[in-house]
Amino acid sequence: MPITSMKISYAAPPPSKPPLMAITLHRPWPYAVINLGKPIENRPWPCPLKPGSFLAIHAGKKYDRQGARWIRETLDLEFPLDGPEHPTGIVAIARFVGNVTASDSPWFVGPIGWQFADVVEILPVQCNGQQRLWRVSGDLLLAVREAYRTATQVAA
Repeated sequence: MPITSMKISYAAPPPSKPPLMAITLHRPWPYAVINLGKPIENRPWPCPLKPGSFLAIHAGKKYDRQGARWIRETLDLEFPLDGPEHPTGIVAIARFVGNVTASDSPWFVGPIGWQFADVVEILPVQCNGQQRLWRVSGDLLLAVREAYRTATQVAA
């Protein structure tokens, strides 16, 4: 029997993982996110990530002494001063919840708050930070994924 037509079906390519984006915060703000329950990062611009996306928290080299004083005086919270408790590099992974322009959180000062939840502290992965959101890729992404996997297995 001769072939008169052939139906070829192509499987759709598997969906790709969304890129892991990072935000660099001056120290001690990453410490506040991880250890003091800071659920909001204040920025003048909205976070473009979709709610539910992972966000890497990068601790920059600069230490914000004025911010540390604000935490101590305004929120009456004690924490270690600049030292080994404030490592640099990617130090946590969080879930982005959404943008807010008002909040009852004492951490909100606006004008826009990036809310996050499910913060997981990871062993610091050393890298340089950048301004605004930046993409974690290549070997750095592999190292961050491994640190996250290790941290979540230990916590389980």
